[in-house]
Amino acid sequence: MKINYKLVFSAPLLIIGIIMIFLGLRWIFVSEPWMLDEVANVDRLKMSLDDLFKQSPDTLANYLKQIYRFFGLWVSVIGIFITLFSMPKVSSNP
Repeated sequence: MKINYKLVFSAPLLIIGIIMIFLGLRWIFVSEPWMLDEVANVDRLKMSLDDLFKQSPDTLANYLKQIYRFFGLWVSVIGIFITLFSMPKVSSNP
């Protein structure tokens, strides 16, 4: 039985790339992306997000959307690069 080493090494990278694309798109298109990380955000802020938005100006929500969407774009682009370069045809030598 012959093992195809190109698939052995490219399959995990391909899966990671597809997952990164999915996660990045999720951060881009969700209306309140900070709620995806609610537990971590509440833990770091030591206050609930409702209390934070009551104390802060209305622009905080727009600022957070912009930051999370840029992060989602960044994660998606990295996922696309990983996916494209992990395909066996791209990584093979002529």
